[in-house]
Amino acid sequence: MELKEVIKQQRLTEKANLLVADLNQYVFDVHLCANKHHIAQAVESLYGVHVKAGKVLNYPKKRKSFRGKTLVRGFTSQYKKAIVSVSAGEKIDLMQ
Repeated sequence: MELKEVIKQQRLTEKANLLVADLNQYVFDVHLCANKHHIAQAVESLYGVHVKAGKVLNYPKKRKSFRGKTLVRGFTSQYKKAIVSVSAGEKIDLMQ
C-alpha cells in the first residue's frame, strides 16, 4: 500500500477542530488495512511534521432500517479513523 492511499481524507468536524486547538491532534479517515505505523509514516511524509502518538478507531458496519413508503434494510459503511498527535510547535495546514 502506498503512503498516498493510507490517508483518505481529513475530518473537519467541530470535535476535530477542538482537538486541533486544545491538544494539537488531527483526525483523518484512513484505509481499512492501515495500522499505526503506516499512518504515522504517511502523515510525516505528506505533511512534513513529526508524529508523537496516534490512536486508531475501527467502526464496524451496522444494520440500518429506513421506513418510507417501503421498508428498506441495509448496512452503514465500515470505516477507520485515526487521531494523530504532532510535536509541539508544528501544525498541519488543513485547507490543502
